[in-house]
Amino acid sequence: MNWLKKKFSNTGTIMATVGGVILVAQQVGLDFDESYYNNIAKAVCSLMVITGIFESRSKTPKFNDKEK
Repeated sequence: MNWLKKKFSNTGTIMATVGGVILVAQQVGLDFDESYYNNIAKAVCSLMVITGIFESRSKTPKFNDKEK
């Protein structure tokens, strides 16, 4: 369960999840303004990074980063 908490404390994961949910909802036939919900998600993620609840993407190790 800890890995799930770690994944969902990353802003990139949250943005991808919001985008995926919106795409699935549009395929089902629901009408959403995708840019509106993405902007809300960006604002919420920004506030969470500022308050220290989420990690910014720059802190997350990349594929080619070496451990020091």
